[in-house]
Amino acid sequence: MMWIVLRIVVVTLNISTAFLSPVVPTDSGWSLGLGTGLLTSLFLLVWLSVMRPKLGVELEDPYSLTMPFFPPGRYPLRFLLLGAVSISLSAAVSVVRGYVIAGSGTMNGECFLLIGLSIILTLVIWIRLFGRRVR
Repeated sequence: MMWIVLRIVVVTLNISTAFLSPVVPTDSGWSLGLGTGLLTSLFLLVWLSVMRPKLGVELEDPYSLTMPFFPPGRYPLRFLLLGAVSISLSAAVSVVRGYVIAGSGTMNGECFLLIGLSIILTLVIWIRLFGRRVR
C-alpha cells in the first residue's frame, strides 16, 4: 500500500509543476522533443542492456504498483516507468494548459511529452524483448 501512495504522490507533484511554468507559445517543442526522445531511447536501451546481467538488479514484474520502485539502481524498470508516466502526464497537462491559455502548446510541455512517451515506448519494447529472459 505504501508504494501505491508514493507513486500517487510522485505523479501528483509532477503534474502540479505543469501549473508553475509560464505559458510561452512556441513551435520548437515538437522537433526538440522528437530528437531528444530518440537520443534518450538509444541511451536507455544501452543502459538497460548493461544493467540486465548485474546481480542485485530486479527486473521482474515491472508493471506492479505494489512492489518497490526505489532505489532506482535496484528496480530500474519500475523507477523508469513511474518517471516516464509521471513526466508524460505532467507534460500533457502543460500542453493542454498552453492551448487553453495561449492557443498554442508550450515548448516544455511538447518536448517533455515526446520524451516521456519515447521512454515508455522504449521500456515496453525492451520488456517484451528481454523481460522473459531476465537472467
